[in-house]
Amino acid sequence: KPETWFRAVEGDSLLGVGCLLHVSRTTVRHSNDFVFPAHRGKGVIKEIVKFRENWARLNGFKKAEVRTVKKYYEPLGYVRTRDYKVGGSQYVKGLA
Repeated sequence: KPETWFRAVEGDSLLGVGCLLHVSRTTVRHSNDFVFPAHRGKGVIKEIVKFRENWARLNGFKKAEVRTVKKYYEPLGYVRTRDYKVGGSQYVKGLA
């Protein structure tokens, strides 16, 4: 699947990265979220998620999904649609 990578930087410092997998013409999936330990707990990942959503919206995608054990997607408007037996859940958000 095609993918687009994003990075969070401050000055010359790389804070974290994230990827969007192009699942279909209308759907992207958040993937490979990572924030370096020194920058965790400062809202970096939320900014990466918001930036990716905006990019996807501007590029014609209508829906974003994620499969994760993390809970930081719920406050950003993602709705849990499925729980996996091995742990984690799938979340979905419309980008309209």
